[in-house]
Amino acid sequence: MSKWQNISLTPQYSSTLTPMHLRKAKLMFFWVRYPSSAVLKMYFPDIKFNKNNTAQLVKWFSNF
Repeated sequence: MSKWQNISLTPQYSSTLTPMHLRKAKLMFFWVRYPSSAVLKMYFPDIKFNKNNTAQLVKWFSNF
C-alpha cells in the first residue's frame, strides 16, 4: 500500500465541502455525468454525507 492512498482532502472526517472538493467534482464530471450516491461516497471518502452537502454536490453537478 502506498503512502498516498490514504490522503484526504480535509484533515479529518468532515461534512464540510472545500474548494478542493469542487475541483475534484469538476474533474469527475468528465467521466461520470450523473454519479450515484455510492460513487460519490467512493470518490469523497473524507466526507460525512448529510442532506446539505449532498444537495451541494448535486447542485455542482447540475451546474457543470
